[in-house]
Amino acid sequence: MAGWSEAKVADFRRQFFHFLDHVRVNSKDHGQIILGKHLYEAQIRYLDAVFDSLRRGVHDIKHLKSRQLGISTVTWAFDLFWLGMFDGLEGVLILDTDFNKEKARLSLIDMIDNIPKDFRFPSRDKSSGGISNRNVLKLSNQSSFFMMSAGVRNSKTGGGLGRSLGVNFVHASEMCSWENTEGLEAFRNSLSTIFENRLYLWESTGRGFNDWWTMWNAAKEDPYHQTCHFTGWWGKNSQRISRDDPEFKLYGANPLSDEEEERIREVERLYGWRISPEQLAWIRRHVDPSIPTKDEEGKIIEASALQLIEQPWTEHDCFSTGESIFFDPKQLTDIAKKYADNNYKPYYYFCGTDFLNMRVTRSPNLRSIQLKVWEEPDTEGVYVVGVDPAFGVNPNNDRSAIQVCRCYGDGIDQVAEYAWPTITTEQLSWVIAHILGRYRNCYFAIEINGPGDAVWRSLKNLKKEVQRGVLNGIPMDDEFENIFANVKYYIYQRSDTMIASQALQMKTTGDLKITVLEELRDYTSNGMLRVRSLACLDEMKTIEREGDEIKASGSNKDDRVLSLAFCVHFWHDKIKLMLSQRRITRDASMAKRRLSIRDMNSIYTSYQVKSFFKRKEDEKTRMARMVKQQQRTSRWRR
Repeated sequence: MAGWSEAKVADFRRQFFHFLDHVRVNSKDHGQIILGKHLYEAQIRYLDAVFDSLRRGVHDIKHLKSRQLGISTVTWAFDLFWLGMFDGLEGVLILDTDFNKEKARLSLIDMIDNIPKDFRFPSRDKSSGGISNRNVLKLSNQSSFFMMSAGVRNSKTGGGLGRSLGVNFVHASEMCSWENTEGLEAFRNSLSTIFENRLYLWESTGRGFNDWWTMWNAAKEDPYHQTCHFTGWWGKNSQRISRDDPEFKLYGANPLSDEEEERIREVERLYGWRISPEQLAWIRRHVDPSIPTKDEEGKIIEASALQLIEQPWTEHDCFSTGESIFFDPKQLTDIAKKYADNNYKPYYYFCGTDFLNMRVTRSPNLRSIQLKVWEEPDTEGVYVVGVDPAFGVNPNNDRSAIQVCRCYGDGIDQVAEYAWPTITTEQLSWVIAHILGRYRNCYFAIEINGPGDAVWRSLKNLKKEVQRGVLNGIPMDDEFENIFANVKYYIYQRSDTMIASQALQMKTTGDLKITVLEELRDYTSNGMLRVRSLACLDEMKTIEREGDEIKASGSNKDDRVLSLAFCVHFWHDKIKLMLSQRRITRDASMAKRRLSIRDMNSIYTSYQVKSFFKRKEDEKTRMARMVKQQQRTSRWRR
């Protein structure tokens, strides 16, 4: 959908900043101020992101932030201006708690009541928006701002947050603390998708892998309809120590540590902001005020997980959950930088109700991607396929997941990933058979708890159908999309995948789950596992250890992680040693793939010549042995 015109955005922006010059707020650092005269860099960058989104026709904006940047305050002013500019809007302000809702309501009333009358801005309709009404603020232009708190527990009848609402403007704050998943979903379904002047602003800190984390990642995958924007601690102008301050020598004089240098480069690369020495001195003091008293000269203390949540450098710092996290976030970030990418081939399975009607094709859009293929099958490759059917190990998982990894003696690389919620156990067996047949020289590990057993039985039934000739007469080729050719290959050429040496049926108990996840963590830590799926890495970030249990936090899923763990477990137990003995390594395989046609012809010719001379040499040796044998026989007869 087309966005606002350049002229409309420019005019709206000019009027809004003029409006800010008449808005009074009570600030923590300066008392009562004119908001437009004291804007932080973070607030300006945030507003610019909003205006840029409107220009592009995007009306749903997610803002991830550090604490104390004034984002909520400037958004309250923006709320008022938007409601005053467009008559008859139905807006909603949602905070996490009743206390914060009341604080926001009083701030809005103070803002609007202190706007000069000659500004001619719509006034507060005191008949419905007075002090006595704590749930709605109504303006004289008939725009209404309903006020709610989302901090209610989930229940069987959850969803009250969004019932009976039709909304075209939203300001939602601190979603990281919301505890009403059903209500959030119902509320989002109440939002207008066609109103020209609709706008939905969501702003929050991180604090764990919660519904806000899910919303943030979903928005990043939907750039045509949503905007993601982040501002870290460095966006607040006052968070710096000036060079003429005596404390600058204490906190700003030491050279950069490797960690600091890397973080400064990352902020500049992602957000175009170069952190100054004055800002670095401030964050050092914030992380550890006792640095100057330490004996270790030049020692920079790294921020804890909780400190990074409160004052993040980048968006990747925001969603940590502290000490209970299972995988090292820094290691996952390093893997993402080195190996993960979106350069894959996307596929979609049209399953239907009958195997013969099943098709696989390139996915027409981002939302329909089921299978991601980073590396096409190699006839000389050795692969392992891990499967976690929906509701298998984790009863909260509503997706079936398949991982395909290429195996080496010195490592294991993810090459394909399937994940989809709406697939039956029988249809999943068809997908598995296609993938096994396509990657051919592969091993197979499947979770048979719950629905997994039905998938396994469906695979065996499919084998019987194919052997009875169900695919006879269907033209075959060797393309990835030809599901029947690959299933037929799997049934006839790889029938040994049904025997114990090639297939592993895993009934994952609590102890076995811990074992496979510990193995996954080990090989993630030592660099022998290379993960290409950003979605899988995101799931790994949510895995936590709680006592003797390892699982995804809250309502998050771990199906991609578990299916990958099955691959690593099978490789570790059955494949790694065999490939090491055969010297099948990453470097050897890469060197072989890099050979040109001329190189291969040269090697072949050299091999043929060497073989020819070796045969001649062997023939001479045999003839010499025969002559000696005849001579010995002749002497004996004498």
